[in-house]
Amino acid sequence: MPLLSLLVLFLSSASSEGQALCSDNNGGMYMPNSTYKSNLVSLAELLFAKATEDHSATGTAGIGPDKVYGAVLCRGDSDGSDCRKHLTRALDEAINSKAGNSYSLQSNNVTYYYDQYQAQISFSDQDFLSNFSDMPGCTVNTNLNSVTATVVTERYEDLVTKLLHALADVVVSRAEKYAVGKVWFEETGQTVYGLAQCIRDMPYERCVACLDRIISGRQNKIISGQMGAAFLGVWCTLRYETDTQFFTDTKMRSLDALPRSKTHFFRWNNAVLVGVGGFILVISISCLVFHIWVKTQRRREQTIFKLGQLYLSIQIAINLWRMGGANPEFSLYDFSKIKEATNNFSIGNKLGQGGFGPVYKGRLRNGHKIAVKRLETSSLQGLLEFQNEIQLIAKVQHKNLVKLLGCCTQGDREKMLVYEYMENKSLDYFIFGSLSSFDVPEA
Repeated sequence: MPLLSLLVLFLSSASSEGQALCSDNNGGMYMPNSTYKSNLVSLAELLFAKATEDHSATGTAGIGPDKVYGAVLCRGDSDGSDCRKHLTRALDEAINSKAGNSYSLQSNNVTYYYDQYQAQISFSDQDFLSNFSDMPGCTVNTNLNSVTATVVTERYEDLVTKLLHALADVVVSRAEKYAVGKVWFEETGQTVYGLAQCIRDMPYERCVACLDRIISGRQNKIISGQMGAAFLGVWCTLRYETDTQFFTDTKMRSLDALPRSKTHFFRWNNAVLVGVGGFILVISISCLVFHIWVKTQRRREQTIFKLGQLYLSIQIAINLWRMGGANPEFSLYDFSKIKEATNNFSIGNKLGQGGFGPVYKGRLRNGHKIAVKRLETSSLQGLLEFQNEIQLIAKVQHKNLVKLLGCCTQGDREKMLVYEYMENKSLDYFIFGSLSSFDVPEA
């Protein structure tokens, strides 16, 4: 059920009670002997104890439909015992029939202001604590005397606005979130006093918004030129008055000692936050764009490099293919056939390990035995050197040398030389084993 908007009550500053009750008559009701009332009383005791030290407190009690949300606030310069006394009387007035209309007093949603609005208690069956709702609250004209002349009225309104803004600046900068001040109004020869306060555990930005909302909408809630008024919310209150009896705080400050700029503390602070936030956002976006650009450039360079590798690999493969065509004794073997011939380069087929890689024996499908030297290199330069090595060996083929049958490549990672396999003999045997068997070709 929605909470009421601010009610406007017109009370004389000479009122003996100086009290105001704001309630949601369209909301839920509770019975005097109900669980809701019992939870309300229990919660009030807890809040009163805390407010004795901090002048304010918030909390909850109960569960389900009988859960009560509560907040209490005493004037910031009041004595702890006076605060508890005022709150206790305010609770008694709010939940009993002493103040008159029993229908209003039994409402689930009530804010009650007591003893010249020096203490207040708010309770509801709706969660106004999490959303910081400032209702139900009241706007009270505490002084029905008005500034009559139009020009004087405008000056008075401007002076009051400056006073309230200055006090709001001080409140949000203090831990106790309370401030009082005064300013001299020459046209009437009077001192105008002001008070601003937020519940102490209210977040800074919420206190700023609460006070700013009251000041901005002040003129829509009172008679223009009114000499005194109180804006009584749940979370924050503002008051200005010419009555010296209400303002006796020794911490009273003159407006001359407070900031008078129209750009007030909290608005300036918000502007700074927005400016800094905007600057950080621009820098973040710029860094993100630069990062994407650098990443794109790197990918482009990698793509160009890979295309170059692919082109060179294709060119080398074409050269090897041409070599095989020019020399009928030299063959370019398919990788799958070499893999099959060596039983997938199994350990059982391994003949040994050289400086440039292992050597495997194998048998082709036609029964021809081969020895495969599998080179351990994957660089692009290695592939080029591999081609040069093949061309050199192919040119020096001799019947007394181990015969190079061909080669095999697979991309830029697999490079193999295929030799004739010599059963039970080694290359040393053919070179040094029998000089008579080494035929030197005639010149």
